[in-house]
Amino acid sequence: MKKTTLLLACASAALLASSADAQVARALLREGDALTGPFAGRTVVTVGGPNVNENGGFAARFTSVGGVALNHVFGSGGGAAPGILRTEDTFGPLTQTAFEEHLGISDAGIVSYSATCNGAVVTSADTVWFGDTPVAVEGEPHPTLPGQFWRFASRPDVTGPGIPYFVGGITSTQGGTTENRGLFLGLDGGTVIALGGDVLPGLPEPLSTNASVGFDYRLSALGTHHIYEAGMSGPTVTTSNDKAVVLNGSGLLIGGSLVQEGTLLPVSAGGDGVENWDNFDFLGITELGSYFFSGDTDAATDRDEILVIDGVIAYREGDLIDGKLTAGGLEAAAMNEIGQIAFVWDIDDGGTSSEALFLNGTCLLAIGDEVDWDGNGSVDAGFVVTNFTGIGNVAVGSSSIVFFTADVDALGTILDGLFVYAFGAPGQNYCFPAIPNSSGLPATIRATGSTSAAANSLTLVAEQLPAGQFGYFLAGQTQGFFTPPGSQGVICLSGTIGRFNQIAQIIQGPSGSLAVDLTAIPVSPPVAVQPGETWNFQCWFRDNNPVPTSNFTDGLSVTFD
Repeated sequence: MKKTTLLLACASAALLASSADAQVARALLREGDALTGPFAGRTVVTVGGPNVNENGGFAARFTSVGGVALNHVFGSGGGAAPGILRTEDTFGPLTQTAFEEHLGISDAGIVSYSATCNGAVVTSADTVWFGDTPVAVEGEPHPTLPGQFWRFASRPDVTGPGIPYFVGGITSTQGGTTENRGLFLGLDGGTVIALGGDVLPGLPEPLSTNASVGFDYRLSALGTHHIYEAGMSGPTVTTSNDKAVVLNGSGLLIGGSLVQEGTLLPVSAGGDGVENWDNFDFLGITELGSYFFSGDTDAATDRDEILVIDGVIAYREGDLIDGKLTAGGLEAAAMNEIGQIAFVWDIDDGGTSSEALFLNGTCLLAIGDEVDWDGNGSVDAGFVVTNFTGIGNVAVGSSSIVFFTADVDALGTILDGLFVYAFGAPGQNYCFPAIPNSSGLPATIRATGSTSAAANSLTLVAEQLPAGQFGYFLAGQTQGFFTPPGSQGVICLSGTIGRFNQIAQIIQGPSGSLAVDLTAIPVSPPVAVQPGETWNFQCWFRDNNPVPTSNFTDGLSVTFD
């Protein structure tokens, strides 16, 4: 069997989207990897599900042995070499002893995570952290609910700017059993988004104190929007209709009716006219308010699993998706800020039960497919996927980059691994989302073509610009974040910034493109892009919002080979 070693500073995270990775599932972390540096002598034994930020970063929990088992977080904030971001540690009286699998990572690369801790007023306390700072500790008082103490804190995530949020339980007795639960936000968990007993618009009954918010809730990147499965209690609900979907604090309506178990699924949403909503699983939402959720209906068992996007069933069990027959449960799903959805669905592979990973309507990988196990950019013969594993085992970042965990038959030995699949456009978006312009949308930038400096075939594309306005593409090797005078937007470049020729490369809203000449990037003096260099691109444009001003797209970071 091939042996691999985890070199903690061996590759830039920007290389995740290089042309060498395209259309290949590449292992980033593997069971059996040997750690280096301060953890030399330790070996990876388990790998947990990933999460991403909107700055090209990712994070995933893993466990190592070589003495006492330790929990770590592996990943990159974006633009830096992937490595160990966190390890169990002691902070004041609190000693961390284990990490929950689910976690989040801010755009600055700080991890929000749940740890079991000794040293609190409660033995083996459940906690949520943001970096080195405890956010909620079991047994400690809730900061804004008088007379209440934290009972549990679980499934944490974090907004891009670094505001953690999580599902937590509370109790009126320090160290007592859970009496209520809710969705909390803030560096001290003090903002209550939802709590058992709340009466929400559109719901027939108050939120239940034991199931107010499901664990698969989601907030958008900046926390502007939220969506979750709500549990209700009251005289009009039973176990067959006590769940509904809540969007931004109100019951979600589709076709004029509440998305609630036991309620008719409208024909306009893809229902058959007699089927009802049955239960709900995975959810997601973007800053623009686009959302999805998955679940079941009470239709026949070979047609009941569904995935709904913006109020319409996009995929249903029994459908062919890119030639794969869906037949069974949808095992995981996640959405990025540009509305791409990655999901794992059971399939019928010629009469054999199997699973496949999809990005929107494209099948990326299925059980039995070979993967790049040694991480060199090419698949390894005989190393095949046997199972997609973990809680929340898929995440999709900007620029169509999918992270997932899976078991692999590594020449006769089943091993766990964390993988990346870079699909589609080159480059990594960052500084996302841009500030909306007069079109009502944030302008975006992407690229087509190759990241090969020798091929010189990269084209920049700016979209969602205000119609009838002009702009220019910019380039720089250093990322930044500041608002120049007279602009509504943020420039995401710093240092020496080049502007492409204002006559030949002028663009006209609502979209524009530029074929980049990599032999003469217009800094002063112009330079040629070299293999291994990372360049950052952005588009500046005029706008009337409502007075004459200017704005920018988000940024795009491209590493050339």
